[in-house]
Amino acid sequence: LKSGVQGNRIFFIQGDNPLLIEAFSGKRFLYELLTIFESFFLNKEFSTLEETLYIFIDEAQNIPDWEMDVKSIIDLKYKIKFIVTGSSSSELKRGSQNPLAGRVDIQVLTPFTFSDFVRYQLQDKARDDFSKIIDIACAEFSNALATGTHADAYEVARKVIDDTQKYKIKVKFEKYLYLGGFPRVLSNEEPSEVQKYLKDLMTTTISKDIMAQEDI
Repeated sequence: LKSGVQGNRIFFIQGDNPLLIEAFSGKRFLYELLTIFESFFLNKEFSTLEETLYIFIDEAQNIPDWEMDVKSIIDLKYKIKFIVTGSSSSELKRGSQNPLAGRVDIQVLTPFTFSDFVRYQLQDKARDDFSKIIDIACAEFSNALATGTHADAYEVARKVIDDTQKYKIKVKFEKYLYLGGFPRVLSNEEPSEVQKYLKDLMTTTISKDIMAQEDI
């Protein structure tokens, strides 16, 4: 929108919306929605598009056969760009690696590593200094493991402890073990909300992603 794309050329589909799921139960969910959008909002056929249409599909793993419908449209060479996201990366990868193989650019957004976690809490100069220490240490540690001895690797690790002491690494690591690396959690100052979010996240991850979708 900020770059001048008109609103009727942007379509957002919420794959886990219970109203949509109920309304299109037993039907080709994505195909039906795109047909409605084409007829009543875009007011022109996809084949006549002169400017790019952007279709965002969130929580796509909840939409039956989403990858087949996306593939069928991509193969028609319409001026449409799909941005497909979801919280279950394994399910999205499974869909994108079959019919969509060779047609997609996969980007995995991971939580913060511990190094990211520390950087996030530091100011510009301190962040740059910390990054330099970690980058050098990673290179030296890898080299020690590949060509040196265990003693060399241990020495590199001990030096990192000394060099990063001023950043209160131990305190930050204990906090990282408790909070994890989700940016939404780290940017929230309310302890009760953080605790609830983490609890809900753990519950849905185990019951939904692991047990249901992976059949474990």
